[in-house]
Amino acid sequence: MLENKINLNKSENVFLIDKGSNTPVPLLRANFEVDISMGYADMVLHQVYENTNDHPLETLFMMPYTDTFTLSKIIVDFTLADGTSRTLETKVSEREVAIAKYTDAISSG
Repeated sequence: MLENKINLNKSENVFLIDKGSNTPVPLLRANFEVDISMGYADMVLHQVYENTNDHPLETLFMMPYTDTFTLSKIIVDFTLADGTSRTLETKVSEREVAIAKYTDAISSG
């Protein structure tokens, strides 16, 4: 496995947006793990963001892709204000289904 550490320019690579203020959440660091085999690449992107606000955020994750790109999952580890940790793992579904599930979850609290 090849691992490359990168230093992303925060002003040009916005991935996580605070939906309340429509501003980027500060990216502290990022690194890639890439495994290339038989013409295919398996890539894991680790990103660390910091909530500099004094309140929880609802965010939107923006990720550029092409039609040759396949996303299998996103796993989010985060630490709450009280110091406890949580993990959220996505499930890939059609856009309309995902939007309906999100809307239901928000409306039910």
